[in-house]
Amino acid sequence: MSHGQRRVRLILGLSIYLLTAGWGLCQLFHPESGVLYLAFALGFPLTTTYWCIVDGRILRRPVLYSFYWLIFFFWPIALPAYLVWSRKWRGFGLALVHAIGLYGVCFGAYNLAAYFVYGPIWFHRPN
Repeated sequence: MSHGQRRVRLILGLSIYLLTAGWGLCQLFHPESGVLYLAFALGFPLTTTYWCIVDGRILRRPVLYSFYWLIFFFWPIALPAYLVWSRKWRGFGLALVHAIGLYGVCFGAYNLAAYFVYGPIWFHRPN
């Protein structure tokens, strides 16, 4: 496939990680913002659905149009399922690695921002 589609796939993949970091920051600074929650609630499924579409074209295993809405609405399950479908056992490993990575990015962004705001006391606060 074209170099342009590979670039789009990379940008979308990085965007998922940026959204995750943004979600971590949102939970610290604006935990009850309905507008931000809605933005992330739309951002994640849009980005992951488009990533699956582009990735399927690159791998020459296109996602059927009828599955777009399923990926959109059920993206936390559909994305790992897509990875396993498109890459077999390697996809299961990728899904696991990225789940750990996304959790780490969210956790890291949240705690790093809290450290910058509250200083070292953030890690020594009473439970």
